[in-house]
This record gives sequence, structure tokens and C-alpha cells, in this order.
Amino acid sequence: MTDSIILVDKQLLAILQTMPKVSNRQIANYSEEIEECKTQGILVSKDKDEMKIFHESFQESRYHPETYNPYVAVTTGCNLNCSYCYEDGIFRGSTMNKTTIKQVIEYCTRIFIGDNYKDFWITLYGGEPLLNYQLLQNLILGFKKQEDIIGAPINFDIVTNATLLSQERARWLVRHGLQRAQITFDGNSTSHNLRRRYPSGKGTFNKILNNLIGAVDIIPEIRVRCNFDSSNRESLYELIDILADRGLSGKVFLYFAPINEIIPTDNDPQCAARFCSQYRLSDAKMAETLVALCGYAKQKGFETTDKYEVSPCMSTIENGVVIDPEGNLYKCLSFIGRKEFIVGTIWGEDKNSLYQEFMDDSFISSCYQKRCPYIPICGGGCRFEAFVSKGDYKSQFCRSSFVKKVNNGLTKLHYSNTT
Repeated sequence: MTDSIILVDKQLLAILQTMPKVSNRQIANYSEEIEECKTQGILVSKDKDEMKIFHESFQESRYHPETYNPYVAVTTGCNLNCSYCYEDGIFRGSTMNKTTIKQVIEYCTRIFIGDNYKDFWITLYGGEPLLNYQLLQNLILGFKKQEDIIGAPINFDIVTNATLLSQERARWLVRHGLQRAQITFDGNSTSHNLRRRYPSGKGTFNKILNNLIGAVDIIPEIRVRCNFDSSNRESLYELIDILADRGLSGKVFLYFAPINEIIPTDNDPQCAARFCSQYRLSDAKMAETLVALCGYAKQKGFETTDKYEVSPCMSTIENGVVIDPEGNLYKCLSFIGRKEFIVGTIWGEDKNSLYQEFMDDSFISSCYQKRCPYIPICGGGCRFEAFVSKGDYKSQFCRSSFVKKVNNGLTKLHYSNTT
């Protein structure tokens, strides 16, 4: 709950595990360490209602976050044809026009001012957000004009496949507020090119790698997302070697994202959902692979994931939305383009009853009843995964065994002292 990690010796561990049935002498020998454990929330009074405290802080983080971070999908168009894309089957020809851009800027500015946020971040999303570069520039320039009105800087991050990310574009974006970029690889060149390819079938590995190398000293922070499943996980070790050999150790953050189930496209035997279902790893193998990849990345000098958490995310945070090219609002990236999941609009009345259903956290009540220690990490589970698994995004979706295995592994990897 406090996100604290403390390295202890075996003697102190034994004392902590037998609290409060320990002698005064034992406590005296570790008085400073025990006080630190109390301060960090690792040692807790039996009279303290942690569930109540967490619930209050959870609600505060959901309804009164300091940062306003809408995702803006300027287009659903994409220049790639990836095997597992969760946007498979949605209309790919939708792109914002000037009128919609103006309304997006007005809407987001109004929300930021009205709810007294401190920090303003816009995530540029798609499809591929660089597909219509001039349109993206218009959006960014329009937002930057609002900084004097709101009295705060507006920062941007971008989720891009990087095939269109030239150095010139990277420099322009950074000059106008871009702070972070997410770029994806799916293994070595062979595995990657089988999955992340142009509609013609041509691979994208070398193009993305060269553009990443060109942008790494321009964009302040680059996170390289490495998707994995049973068909490509071994090739990711070679990818890590390639990135290290090209001088990217210490310059990019690597994180490893398991492929999970997605919404199937009706009557399409080649749909992305079938790919995901066929190659998705079991939770146990998924956790084992994620930790092992992080360990190898760390050996190669990369900063990488030290914990795995789900909540709170856009779907349960007030004003957490993705805005599509027509100005519709969704509470989850994975629902974008699916009209039945529109929760509001930037035009007129912005939120409908479906929005309130997403904000209802009753799905977490059974977690409280079980006194599950992983509530602060998963928050009742992913809403999209709940829908795909159970057909109901309002239901609990428990992956506590996965969360436990991953986080135990990552904690040992990053913090254990074996000397």
C-alpha cells in the first residue's frame, strides 16, 4: 500500500514475522529498524484499519488526481498491420478535422481549469499519431496557446510505432513540449517482422531501430515496449543484445508486456483475437518470462520494470478518457472505436450513464472481503480483461497469483542482497 521496499537481514525478518510475540531485548537490538518499518507501513499496528485507509486513498486518487492526462487519438488510421492489434476490426479511416481539434482543446482546457489539476499531460495516440503529421502539429500548437490561460505548462507524450519518427520531427515535437515516447519491438528482426509489418508484408524492424537511434538523444525519455507471447519470447533476448550493441543501454527504459486476450472480430478466422488466444502464455509462464526478461535486460545495463501494477488506470479515474477522432470519449484504450463503449463526447454533455458505470468500484468489494493484500496493486483487476473474460467490465477480474509471482520475482531481482 505504501510502495515501500526495505532490505532486512534474516534476524530482523524473523522478528518481524513473529511480531508481536518477541522479547523487549530483541526489539531493543533493532529499535531503529523497527521504527523505520513502522514509518514505511511494513510493520502495522493491529488496531489500524488498513482496508479503510486504502479505500479512502484509492478514492482520493481516483476522484482527485493531481495530473490530468487525456489520451487524444488524432486518427484511427495506421500504416502497419500488426498480428495482435486490439483495434482490429474497427474503422481505420477516421481522422480529426480542424473543428474537432478546436473542440478537443477547448474541452480539455475546461476540464483542467474546472477540476483544479496541477499538471497537464496529453498522450498523443492512434492508430498511428504521426500518420497525419501536419494535423498533429496543429493540435499541439493549439494546446500550447492555452498555457497562459491555465497558468501551467502542457506536456506531451506519444505512443508511436516510430516508422515515421524522423530526427526533424523528433526535434520539432520536443521543442513544443514532447517529454516521452513509447516505441514497440517484438523480438529480433525475424520475429518482429512477422508481427509488426506493413500491409504489403514488408518488415519494419530496421526502420524502427534506426529511427529509435536517431531520436534517443533528442527525446528526453523513451520507453521501449517489448510485447511477448509463446511464439516470440525467446527472440527478445536477442533483441536486448541488439539494443545493447547499438549503444542504447542506459538510454532507453525497457519493459515487457505480455500479449493477452482481446475482443474477437466476428466471422474473421484471421482476426487478431485468434492470434492472441493461440499464443497467449499461461499466467505462470507469463510471470516467469517477464521476470527473466527483466533480469537479462538489467544484466545488459538497461533500466527496466521493478514492479507490476494495474490500478488505478484510466478506466477508474475521474476524467481519465481517450478521445477518438470524432470527439467520442472512451474509458479504456482497448475499447476505442467500438461505438457501444462510448461513455460521452466533447460536444455538449460530455458524460453519459455508461461513464458512471465504469466509475462504480463495487467490483472491488469482494477483494476487501477476502482481505487480499494485492488490492493496492491490481485494484480489482483490469476492466478490459474482465470484459473479454466474463463479458462484463463491471465484474471483478482476479489475477492475484500472477501479480504475486511477478512482483515477488521483480523484488528479488532488483532488491535482494545475496552477499
